[in-house]
Amino acid sequence: MATPQAGVIGLSNVVAWPLNTDPVGGTATYGTVFSLAGAAELSFDPAASQTPYFGDDSLIAVGATTGFRKLSVKLYDIDPANLATLMGQTYANGQLLDKGSDTSPYFAIAGQVLRNGGATQPVIFYKCQFMKPKSDWKTKGATINFVEVQLDGATVALTSNGQYSLTQRSDDPSVSASAAAAWYTTPQFTNTDNTALSVVFAAGGTTKTITATFSKASASGAIAFTMANSSLLTYMASQILVVKSVAAGAGTGCTLTWVLTTPGAGFSNNTIVFTGTVTAGAVAADNVTVAVGANSSVKDNNGVSVTAVGKGYLTLA
Repeated sequence: MATPQAGVIGLSNVVAWPLNTDPVGGTATYGTVFSLAGAAELSFDPAASQTPYFGDDSLIAVGATTGFRKLSVKLYDIDPANLATLMGQTYANGQLLDKGSDTSPYFAIAGQVLRNGGATQPVIFYKCQFMKPKSDWKTKGATINFVEVQLDGATVALTSNGQYSLTQRSDDPSVSASAAAAWYTTPQFTNTDNTALSVVFAAGGTTKTITATFSKASASGAIAFTMANSSLLTYMASQILVVKSVAAGAGTGCTLTWVLTTPGAGFSNNTIVFTGTVTAGAVAADNVTVAVGANSSVKDNNGVSVTAVGKGYLTLA
């Protein structure tokens, strides 16, 4: 079945992620998503061109290329903190400081296109950089003229894989529904695996330890994945909550230090196990409860947060 014809009639949900790393032969990594609310326009021009070649009194070849790939976003307004992030400026105490040494970093930009009939088309540009926007302030007259914030810049190919952008339509019969659902929380690639990440907590075999066993599974069995974020162990320490159980009251919070135990260096396998050692708040033979909330920063390499879970009354060795 073919994708139906449906013209573009709207735009919403424009978001951005800082590009943290883009290593040659590796995988691009991104920071925390933030919204560019009030978007009125998202424009892209690949600056495509063709060059003809004539021979034997005929046009015998055409060469095509793309040029400076321009990207533009028009907004009703922009949060000063977000503008500072996009421009590499300093924002503190409600003040935005503009300096000559400011350098605009790279970002991924995504948005949702609306098509006639209700179909949506998410799009993402993987590596963009914006210039400082023009300010055009005028006095209020007999009629109101809204002055938009226009961010102009360019999009370039990722060093890690040579990719510029990705899009899909909800009315395409072969579309990935899981990618669409995660589009505005995690940068999506053609090989992004949005399968749920689960964790099982258990008492460890050594003194005052707890194990966290992460896995991904589908109808066809276990899925290989990674958990290689450089801040992952810090996120686990702050967002996996361990509380000493008591006869009455809320209990005592525990402090843990987490380390990777299986599969070792590389952070890649069908099952990944971390061991947390209680450094404060409980002693051997105490009962503890362990929990992690929804939408935490404890994620796999696809940006999928671990499914929320609570485990009660583990007895520490």
